[in-house]
Amino acid sequence: MKRLLQKLFVFLLPFLLIYPILEYRLSQLPSSYAQRKKDFESQLTDIEILSTGSSLGNAINPIYFNQQGFNLNNDAQDLYYDVQLVEKYLDKLPKLKIIIMPISYFSMGYRIGNSLSASRQPFYTLIWGIPPQYHSELNIRYFSFIAAYGWKKVRNFLLTGDIDMIMIDQPKKINKNGWGDYGNRSIQENYENE
Repeated sequence: MKRLLQKLFVFLLPFLLIYPILEYRLSQLPSSYAQRKKDFESQLTDIEILSTGSSLGNAINPIYFNQQGFNLNNDAQDLYYDVQLVEKYLDKLPKLKIIIMPISYFSMGYRIGNSLSASRQPFYTLIWGIPPQYHSELNIRYFSFIAAYGWKKVRNFLLTGDIDMIMIDQPKKINKNGWGDYGNRSIQENYENE
């Protein structure tokens, strides 16, 4: 039995060494979530207008505000995450005067976890530290970037080194005010890019 455990340990050792390195590397990949968080947290004390929302919110470019603004929207973001993001930072926004939260009829019953975009949900936990909407669901995707991205994407990333193979909803450019520039892509092209 002892010999079996030793062989098992030797067999698993490369995986045990590679896993934390790969997990760290994946946590450092650029994403719309990580970029917005970094830019947002660097401007907390100056933001007066905050915009959130799903892809509807991308129509709001803070460059046109008279006061300093920031756009925290992300494609497929539901109202739960809008509220969680605002509540998490409300005490750290001393100059905040206005919160813009675009809501459509579709927004009322929409839950990201029940949609085709459910794969985006773990990034709110992994990057923003927001608990999942359904607390009874224990899922490794909320604790591991490898699981969140999915083994197929991670494998392709490892084989090619191409970040685009793994990215989720990455705009062409995210401005320092959080607004994502998707360029001149059509609605169909945006959907296919997900």
